[in-house]
Amino acid sequence: MKKLQVVLAAVLVTLLLSTNNFAQNQEMKTDVAANSLNTGIKAESSEIRKEALFNLAKEENKETIPVFIDRLKTETDEELRLLIARILYNFNDLEAIEALEDMAWNDENLKLRIVCAGLCQDYASKNPNEFRFNAEALNKKLKYAKSN
Repeated sequence: MKKLQVVLAAVLVTLLLSTNNFAQNQEMKTDVAANSLNTGIKAESSEIRKEALFNLAKEENKETIPVFIDRLKTETDEELRLLIARILYNFNDLEAIEALEDMAWNDENLKLRIVCAGLCQDYASKNPNEFRFNAEALNKKLKYAKSN
C-alpha cells in the first residue's frame, strides 16, 4: 500500500511538472507571436502592416484593443486606418467605440471621420443603454468641414 502511494505521488509530480513546462512553452510561443506581430504592425511596408493587422484581428482578443487604438492614431496609410477602424468596431467593445468617437470628432482625415461616425452611430443604435452618440451635432461639424 505504501509503495502504491509513493508511485501515485511520483506520477502526480511528473504530471504537474510536465503540465507546467507545457504552459511555459505555450506562453513563450505567445510572446514570440506577439513580438512578431508588433514588429509587423510597425513595418515600413503597408502590405506587411496590413497582413500583421489582419493576423492580430483574427485573434479576437480584446486585450489587443489598445494596440489597434494606438495604430489608428499613428498609422499614415488611409486605407489601413479605415481597416483599423472597422477592426475596432468588430470588437463590439465600448473602449474601442470611444476611440472611434474621438476620431470621428477630432481627426484631420475627413473620410476617416465620416466612417468612424457611421460606425459609432451604428453601435449606438444597437447599444442605446451603453453608448450615446450625438450624430446630429457631428453631422453639422462634418458638413462644415466638407464645405471648407
